[in-house]
Amino acid sequence: MISDAEFEKQLKQDFLVEADEIIQNFENVLLKLESDADPSHHMNEMFRYAHSLKGSGLAAGFSSYGTFAHKLENLLDAIRAGKVAISKSNTDLMLAALDALRSYGKELESNFAATHDFIDLEKQLILATAPLSKPIPPPPIQVSKIRPTPQFEDTITPKVFVLEDDESTREMILEGFPEDWKIEGFESGETFIERFKKDQPHLIITDLKLPGMSGREVIEYVRASSPKTPVIFISGYAERADIVKFLALGAFAFFEKPFNMRDLTHSCVLALRDWMYFHTIEEVSILAFRTFMSFNAIVDLLPTAPLSEQDAQKIRVFEQDLTRIGALCTRAGKFATEA
Repeated sequence: MISDAEFEKQLKQDFLVEADEIIQNFENVLLKLESDADPSHHMNEMFRYAHSLKGSGLAAGFSSYGTFAHKLENLLDAIRAGKVAISKSNTDLMLAALDALRSYGKELESNFAATHDFIDLEKQLILATAPLSKPIPPPPIQVSKIRPTPQFEDTITPKVFVLEDDESTREMILEGFPEDWKIEGFESGETFIERFKKDQPHLIITDLKLPGMSGREVIEYVRASSPKTPVIFISGYAERADIVKFLALGAFAFFEKPFNMRDLTHSCVLALRDWMYFHTIEEVSILAFRTFMSFNAIVDLLPTAPLSEQDAQKIRVFEQDLTRIGALCTRAGKFATEA
């Protein structure tokens, strides 16, 4: 029976082979952009490549690889949304990011514990992802009031914490979400932290400038215990440098006041989907590993009969895990298609 260490090694090796192929395909599409009169139709394809590198890298245990790929995915998402232009400088930046991932992949082939310095490229990607001073107009929003609530294979009720000291803005946000969402408002960082210690949300919306604790200090506290909780920043007076700093903290999006509530709600839907996708990948990885080990244990048991109650329970757990993996894979595929 294969050991845990051998299984993990094989998982990492398989990812590195697959990642190299994805990077090559990604580059091929990027190189077509210069000669294509309408490069926008390539954006979804490249976004899926970046999405795969991120999700698979994290699942394989290469957190630095997956995190850097996520920065590349964010830039592509901003381009798809019309917030950032398709330019030669951004194309060159994406090619440089792919070169860095390929180089890191080669290092990981020799040493799974290898590290890579992505700092300079990460800063460039964050800066490129920051909204333009005059955003490109997005496509018309085909909704009556607000964007739809995300639909998940496993039904969840989105829980959102809103930190905003201005009462009128806070009330506008609280009243603008679907009625079945759980929304809580806070006027200071201190009251937010006390609530956060008792219950953690799926998503946080926070102003940058607050009395007492700043929005940045609040999110630094959140990141210490909940690094994957998506955060959306809002502000009435933020410089581009401020936006870059908060994006570097892992912010999902930034909105300048006054903002359109429909756009904010839609961004929340995307952030929640991203959060659920990450947790889906994480759960699939854990269950897949446990199921694989259970399968090997069951194979060893098959020659012996009759089965004890303990062995029969192992088989029942195995069957349940297989059913759960099927549902999770269906959900992950749905999110990838909708992304």
